[in-house]
Amino acid sequence: MLRTGLAAKQTSELMGFHAPGQTGVFGSAIAASRIMKHDAHQTTMAIGIGGSLCSGLLAFAKAGNGGMVKRLHMGRAAEGGVTAAYLAARGFEGPDVLLEGKFGYLDVYARDGDPQLLTDGLGSRWESLNIWFKMFPCHVTAQAPVRAIRQLQREHRFGPQDISKIVIETSEKVLSHHADRAPRDVGTAQYSVPFSVALALFRDPADPRAFLDGPNQDPAILNLCKRIELRRYVEPMAVGHNASCRLEVFLADGRSVAITKTDFDNDDGESLEQRVERKFRNLSSGLPEDKREMLLMRLKAIEQQDNVTRLLDL
Repeated sequence: MLRTGLAAKQTSELMGFHAPGQTGVFGSAIAASRIMKHDAHQTTMAIGIGGSLCSGLLAFAKAGNGGMVKRLHMGRAAEGGVTAAYLAARGFEGPDVLLEGKFGYLDVYARDGDPQLLTDGLGSRWESLNIWFKMFPCHVTAQAPVRAIRQLQREHRFGPQDISKIVIETSEKVLSHHADRAPRDVGTAQYSVPFSVALALFRDPADPRAFLDGPNQDPAILNLCKRIELRRYVEPMAVGHNASCRLEVFLADGRSVAITKTDFDNDDGESLEQRVERKFRNLSSGLPEDKREMLLMRLKAIEQQDNVTRLLDL
């Protein structure tokens, strides 16, 4: 899945497609084929079928509403890959050059896609090792800016009422896709970098309930959101790394404070394991504490589980 996105050079979204709705089908089709013990031909057919099940448009990013559909893109991608694998098992066929051929994935969903990137370093370089863990329930491009504003607030002790303006230097992708300062529903609010940064000054952005009442329930957040200016980050960014940002806060007393963040660098002293455990506890707060901790213990030892169905046998 990751390799198909890299081979497309992340240009699908510039054309208005939601990339996970395309790449996710291929990851799902290959994973399902592996589990079903397909041979190479059947797996190729699953990929070929999956190419006709790609879907997902980014219209919500410009409309400012309808962001709930973003969840559908991932779900349908997973479903589409499994469907493709089942069809391939029954002899259904698809084109065997779906990824790299004329009118295939890279030809239709990408600009200047590079088929060689599909297999470059295959078996020795694992793109899955570059997966980022989101600690806040908002878009991946908002993670570094949210961490930046929280760090500045801790270090300089200001509140939202003290801010006259915030300037964020960020990637072209944020400027084109995640710049909505007046989102009108939960999904588009989570997709907006300015809104996510503004919300982080009023609420705990790691709390999954922080976004759920919709953007129009707190006018103060929207008011601050409109005072956030986005500019292009001038330093070069590696392909696929849109997280870098420089954030400067201008305070009403005339001071300004700034910080630069790259990727998901850690500023709170927590290890990755500690951060993921904290996220787990936030997301599972509805469970009794003893069961939550037992489930966490089992998940941490998942490689030793002989039957994953026992994970949830509490």
